[in-house]
Amino acid sequence: TTSPPSTATATPPPPSSSSSSPRTREKYEKLLLSPSTDSLNALRALVLAEGIPDESLEESVNLKNGIPSLRGRVWKILLQVRKLEVSRYVELVKKGPSSRDDIICTDAPRTLGDQTSFRARVTNEKLIRVLNAWQHYVDESTSKRRR
Repeated sequence: TTSPPSTATATPPPPSSSSSSPRTREKYEKLLLSPSTDSLNALRALVLAEGIPDESLEESVNLKNGIPSLRGRVWKILLQVRKLEVSRYVELVKKGPSSRDDIICTDAPRTLGDQTSFRARVTNEKLIRVLNAWQHYVDESTSKRRR
């Protein structure tokens, strides 16, 4: 089993030019294939040390065909998301603001604000939408465990 993600806040350094190198991608692929607490901790350390590689041109094309990118797979593991159907995500988004919307709206503009490549692709509105959906998911999961 894997441990829950750490709540410690550490600001990752900007990804170095080597973060998209084939060697770095190989490190990620190897860690993604070995689901254990040790590999999860190593994955977290790699993200902090080298950043997550940007999507390649090939991955951008693959995304349009429903094939997840390395970045997407890394985030799913870090967030411990097993499988989430698109229709389920749409349901969560339609719920609108979550119980933590005020905090999300305050923090969204500061999230990776100095990462121009991230900010060019992800607007505050998109970030707020996905974080509110995630909070609805967490709230539902928590209430189910209490029953």
